[in-house]
Amino acid sequence: MQDKILCMYSGGLDSAGALWELLTNPKYNEYIILVHHINIINHERRVHAEKTAVDETLKLFRELTKKQFYYSNSTIDFSCLPYPSNLPFDTDIYGFIGSNLATIDRTIKFLASGSTKSDKENIVENTIFNQRRDAIMGALYVGRNFDKQFEMLYPVEHLTKQQIYETLPKPIVDKTWSCRRPQYLNEKIQECGTCHSCIQLSKIKTLIR
Repeated sequence: MQDKILCMYSGGLDSAGALWELLTNPKYNEYIILVHHINIINHERRVHAEKTAVDETLKLFRELTKKQFYYSNSTIDFSCLPYPSNLPFDTDIYGFIGSNLATIDRTIKFLASGSTKSDKENIVENTIFNQRRDAIMGALYVGRNFDKQFEMLYPVEHLTKQQIYETLPKPIVDKTWSCRRPQYLNEKIQECGTCHSCIQLSKIKTLIR
């Protein structure tokens, strides 16, 4: 049976860069590509904006690459948490859902993340996130009669966010969504312009201009 790569896909710039690499780099041709999106419901209210980005970008991926991939999604709801409150980190959620899927489908050999060169420059934070994610994954194998069979894969770890922005086809870039606190006004989705992700993208766009 053919081995698979499971790409955890948020609809943001980094995960779009990872999926583009998986679909266009010949070294991944031997694998079946699975794409999984998690609808994260919380008081940031980004679930609709992200799902819209996922639907629109995946359509473009199919049109532009002419490559086959398989899509699935799940939903996790933290709306019970009061506002304001600390929220679970996305990396913890991706690790939990992704590794659960990998324990069910043991032909999944890699769990792909959109971690970039820019992310890895923050050594302390990146190490803590990875340690916690690995602990979450490891817990799922306690009491099972088989060992962990997949590895983490970082298709764009050699690229900065700016390089991903410049490398991806513009139609895909324009449909990605990275804002953490979207605004819904008159049935239009707008970026808040003040969250960490918005500020990062604003700097990238300024440099490119």
